[in-house]
Amino acid sequence: VTEQQLSNARQAQLSRTDGVTGLANRAALAEAIGKVLDRVRRGEAAAVLVVDIDRFRRVSDHFGHATAEALLREEFRKLPDGVYEFEDAVDFDPLGDHAQPLPIKVKITIAGDRATYDLTGSAPEAIGAVNSTRSMAQSAVVVATKAIFPHVPASEGIYNAIDVINPEGQITNAQFPRPISGAFATSYEVICAAVFG
Repeated sequence: VTEQQLSNARQAQLSRTDGVTGLANRAALAEAIGKVLDRVRRGEAAAVLVVDIDRFRRVSDHFGHATAEALLREEFRKLPDGVYEFEDAVDFDPLGDHAQPLPIKVKITIAGDRATYDLTGSAPEAIGAVNSTRSMAQSAVVVATKAIFPHVPASEGIYNAIDVINPEGQITNAQFPRPISGAFATSYEVICAAVFG
């Protein structure tokens, strides 16, 4: 079994489960109901039992966020306090100098049970659509952090354990009228790669 096969299997499993509880999500429910309907179409007997827990969303939001925050803070406590700096780059500005990479820098400061991700010093906004917005950059930081600590549930609790410094006017926080890109091979992916170190 290759790493790619394991990764694909994990992605398939994650697409059918809730990130906080690990329980089957709506996609898994739809798939299960589809299988039951196939049995009914073949003339077989079938039954479906769906359990709805009152106020589950409120309970899940409360305990899920707290759990994610506590788990992530515990992971940060395991790391030595200090400053860790990494850099990667978008290959080039498609409307600018094709020979000039656009660096994305991240300085990660671990202090006790918190991490600060500082993107200061990244390339200025590009002319072409390889820029990120502030929210896209923050999402990339959270996605990369979640990938490093896969047992931490994906929830708002992650945001409570981190700070992101991202000055305006950089490729990581472009301002109107600069174009942005939601495509994978642009600043979003490079921010993730820089967080990975």
